[in-house]
Amino acid sequence: MTGYYYLVSSLPVLDMDSKSINYDITELYRTIRQNTEAADRIYLRELLYINDIKNLVSTIAVNRQLPRPHVHFQKFSSIPKEIIEEYHVHSDQLPSFIRDILETYEGKFNEMSMLEIERLLLQSYFEILQKSKNKFNRNYAAFELSLRNMMKAINSRTPADLNDDEILDDERTSGALEKSSAKDFGLSEQFPFINQLIVHIENRAVKELDDFTDRLRWNFCDELTSASFFEIDNILAYIIKLDIISRHIELDDEKGRDRLEYLTTQALENLEITERK
Repeated sequence: MTGYYYLVSSLPVLDMDSKSINYDITELYRTIRQNTEAADRIYLRELLYINDIKNLVSTIAVNRQLPRPHVHFQKFSSIPKEIIEEYHVHSDQLPSFIRDILETYEGKFNEMSMLEIERLLLQSYFEILQKSKNKFNRNYAAFELSLRNMMKAINSRTPADLNDDEILDDERTSGALEKSSAKDFGLSEQFPFINQLIVHIENRAVKELDDFTDRLRWNFCDELTSASFFEIDNILAYIIKLDIISRHIELDDEKGRDRLEYLTTQALENLEITERK
């Protein structure tokens, strides 16, 4: 695997709890992209498609004269802003999985909620990421899906509340989430954080839930890269952490906090991403 000794060693240390930063996030991201080899940049693009989806969904909402689901344009993305905002004109420059969704469903968008549109795109995104040639991306996709599906199941109160089209399909969690009557779905040994996740969701503690789940993501990145130091996996983990910091900074105002509460509450009610074996 390609070594990135000089790049990794030159990057500032990231601290999720820091209230201020002494580096330019946008410039730092640009430096990382410019110094990542072309073959590895594919994995970076795969990972960041999730932010392209947020930008596209916000553009579709604006075109429908609806509130932007995501307040800010996501800086850490693969598709330039001008392409996203004129996606009809530049559809040939969109990833094939996004283009396929648009070709298949765009005629029905007016009958769908923005969350339904976003779920369609996210479903395809996770299918792509789980097939990545990069192990970090595959493992991170699996973790993110487990986390999202546990949040959905917890919020549904009991397995009986899950509709047929919400049945989860993953060997790690599907059976337990569908059948277990235990409060933790019998998953606390495999996922020790689930009890705290339950507390935050039951209390509707939106800010605490957001911070908690981002810390889970942060720590999982550390676990995935514990045996690597100057490889592409370290760059991918760094980008996820940088994205978390960037989002926290943007949401650190009254408008951002209000939007965070709205989005998190709505997401808990509508989360339906299917896990693949």
